[in-house]
Amino acid sequence: MFRTACSFAFALSLIASPVIAERPVVGPTTRISSGRLVGVRQGDAIAYLGIPYAAPPIGPNRWRSPRAVAPWKGVRAADRFGPSCPQSIVPSLGPWTHEYLPSGDTSEDCLSLNVWRPRTASKNLPVLVWIHGGGFTSGSASVPVYDGAAMAEKGIVVVSLNYRIGFLGSLARPELRNSGGGNFGIQDQIEALRWVRRNIAAFGGDSRRVTISGQSAGAFSVHYLMLAPGARGLFRQAIAQSGVGLGTGYDLWLDSRENAERSAVSLFEAAGARTLDEARALSLPQLTSAYFKAGGIPGSPSGFKTKPYADGAVLPLDPAAALKEGRYNDVPVLIGLTADEGSGLNPSYRLTDQVRYERFLSARYGVIASRLGTLYPLAKPYPAADGGSPMPSLIRDSGIAATVAWSKERNRTSRFPLYAYVWTHVEPGPEATRYAAFHTSEVPYVFATLGKAPERPFTREDWRISRIVQSYWLNFVKTGDPNGAGLPRWPVFGANRAIVELGGNFGEYRSRNAEAEAALVEHITNGHSLFGP
Repeated sequence: MFRTACSFAFALSLIASPVIAERPVVGPTTRISSGRLVGVRQGDAIAYLGIPYAAPPIGPNRWRSPRAVAPWKGVRAADRFGPSCPQSIVPSLGPWTHEYLPSGDTSEDCLSLNVWRPRTASKNLPVLVWIHGGGFTSGSASVPVYDGAAMAEKGIVVVSLNYRIGFLGSLARPELRNSGGGNFGIQDQIEALRWVRRNIAAFGGDSRRVTISGQSAGAFSVHYLMLAPGARGLFRQAIAQSGVGLGTGYDLWLDSRENAERSAVSLFEAAGARTLDEARALSLPQLTSAYFKAGGIPGSPSGFKTKPYADGAVLPLDPAAALKEGRYNDVPVLIGLTADEGSGLNPSYRLTDQVRYERFLSARYGVIASRLGTLYPLAKPYPAADGGSPMPSLIRDSGIAATVAWSKERNRTSRFPLYAYVWTHVEPGPEATRYAAFHTSEVPYVFATLGKAPERPFTREDWRISRIVQSYWLNFVKTGDPNGAGLPRWPVFGANRAIVELGGNFGEYRSRNAEAEAALVEHITNGHSLFGP
């Protein structure tokens, strides 16, 4: 979820979870570079859970590039998820009920991944690598709707991974400039992809057929990996769900190195640490206290920031130039957003008060606020589903415009196709009318994990939609093209700007405001943010 969804306190959990011990477990086994594993059967799939892909980033390894895993002897049980990276654990948050959120233990020792493969032995299967969302302050590979079994049953290998988040994943210090850069969470993702290249054949996967995929912060991560020199050659396709729609022009929500380093200074001052080594010697509670003292509230306009930054090593200092000049990892891309991205993120999502509306426009859109007020007037009738407010249409069109702006620039130099979508289906459940097609709501349909929330009144129609959407994703993972037999045609996004609707209907997405889209695209292209002037 985006940063505003993570405005609850980032209180790092102090619950430590030890490395999974070797113990006698009967089940399917395989051997990887660090030792033997025994997994568990899960329907017509086999799961290997909680596999360490890097050494624990603790003590002297805190705020360092990921280190190699120490090999183990005997057979390691891989029958349960590893702990999530440090974060607050909440049972629900707005439209995101339990199946969308992490649970269980958290620990700094969290760099593990999970693999699902078909139960029937095979090899050279395409691979989907999933990167979780959470605004770079929360989230986990163990979130129930990310379960990869149903996807694996359809003939692919699925991998999900944890990566460092919060101040543990994004710290910036001048000392890091000459030692491989910061952005440790992104470095973790790259290391996990290297692990996949070395080991995925042990699970029947083909290291040459890897698709990276993620939603929200995971989708931004997909964009960062497309920009990261260290990720070159580690994947062949990319899927970004809700990743550009609410971004900031071509910087893709990246902080600058200078801003990130200022945040680190404030953290160290609050902690009473002068150097990295001194900060590494502090306990997690001490750093957590310093984080709050330094103003570390996710989404806050001031204080410590916890998002990736343009460091000049892991990620280019000028992402816009890299995109325009074709200096990125060029692959086929599937990209999209939900129709109601803001319904769970913005308490004013359906406001109808003129004064508050004008304040919102000014704060968010700056120099084009007045023009947007004319294009989206409060006096105009809006669909009942939008509560009579222009806000849902404006935020939806902003997301589409950001996607169009990025896509236009990318398509100038790319050799590969792009497929774009808007998800419109309303998931049944608590306050469905209020939240509609909310941020993340397409994920359980893609993974066919609707059963993870049996209390939601799903119907045959929900499962039908899930089968269609999952088929598109599987086809893309297997071939780089979502189209296939029996599916509505999904055209390539090009000069025609063909965006498809997924969910409520399957076909061309028609409800765009062409004049507003052009104004928003121009605004973004000129370097303006969608989060303020």
